[in-house]
Amino acid sequence: ILTNIRFFHYKNSYVEQISKDLKERDLLLSKIKSNDIDSVLDLLTLLARLNYFKVYSKEGVDFLSKEIIKANLIDRTSNLKYRAMLLFYIRRLGYRNIFSDRCLKNLKECQNSDGGWGSDISLDSNESDIFTTLLVFRSFLMDDLWSGKKFLEKTKNYLSEAHLSSNQTNEE
Repeated sequence: ILTNIRFFHYKNSYVEQISKDLKERDLLLSKIKSNDIDSVLDLLTLLARLNYFKVYSKEGVDFLSKEIIKANLIDRTSNLKYRAMLLFYIRRLGYRNIFSDRCLKNLKECQNSDGGWGSDISLDSNESDIFTTLLVFRSFLMDDLWSGKKFLEKTKNYLSEAHLSSNQTNEE
């Protein structure tokens, strides 16, 4: 029964498309510009599909992760939500090394004094955003080396205060 399930799972059109996209994406990573949001979103979508369907070879994901880090795509992206999601998915897919730790360190440096993170570091106003803070916080919690750090206590306090504040929007 398991053999039949695996056979039909890997013959699914979604799974076949993911495999094709993974092979094609490896060639295009170095050409992604830091302000090309569509390409970064396409890459995030591919990583999310890989994570969801669990249809990847370890070598393919390692190569993709290395190429993302080699192209310095994480640190070149000014949108902190995208940075956090890239780091989260790379870690979730089983890749971690000193370069991903450096990206986390760079992300830590973007923390605001209130404990939150702004949505985009290229903007003049760097007001803390609750959704960005949640994504960044989750990225740090995925890594054992970072999960117990003191700066995350400030983040917990910010998230608690933002959650309990009376001036929230409907979106929050």
